[in-house]
Amino acid sequence: MTINNEIIKSNPEKISENLIERAKKLSPSLLADAMSSFGTMNYAIKPVKEGMRVLGTAITVKVKPGDNLFLHKSIYLAGKGFVIVLDSNENKTCAAWGNMMTLGALAMGVEGVVLDGAVRDLAEIRELGLPIFASAAVPNGPTTNGPGRINGMITCGGVSVNPGDLIFGDDDGVVVVPPNLLEEVLLKAEAKAKTEEIRVKELAEGKLEPDWVREKVANLLNF
Repeated sequence: MTINNEIIKSNPEKISENLIERAKKLSPSLLADAMSSFGTMNYAIKPVKEGMRVLGTAITVKVKPGDNLFLHKSIYLAGKGFVIVLDSNENKTCAAWGNMMTLGALAMGVEGVVLDGAVRDLAEIRELGLPIFASAAVPNGPTTNGPGRINGMITCGGVSVNPGDLIFGDDDGVVVVPPNLLEEVLLKAEAKAKTEEIRVKELAEGKLEPDWVREKVANLLNF
């Protein structure tokens, strides 16, 4: 569905499948290291169930705190490859997301949801399995009156998120990568992953202290 106005803008171009597949072999932690921890959401935003991973292209939603009308609307503009990311000014007085919305998102093929506020129906949404990341849970429901905005720049978990950004989350938290930086970030993360593989092999072969630790400490002691 294509809508062009200041309230609901057209969906961004999806990140290519090749780049998604490369990211899938890595982790949010590796991407965070590749960006010197820039782009990492607040520690409180975690998956509602251990082991959930979310990866895809951001569709962004801004709502009035305590309301979720435009979050509902975003579900039916999204689909496979997209992650819905919500800015609700970190509102935790009521839940912005629950089991019925999860069912709708699953029907649309949405990859997952990242919220800077609360969810409810935890048992049900954990069972349904859609990757959902949030900072709280509360039984209270929201209003559904608006206003809101879809596919504009937002802030979620203390990080600026634009439609089209890469969203990658696991048990450690959520990382946001702008598409223009993604190739460079992936290359750095892949190099770090190879370095870690070498270190694992060194440990298995009995080499305990890594060279970089010895060298850095020696340089400090000789300063």
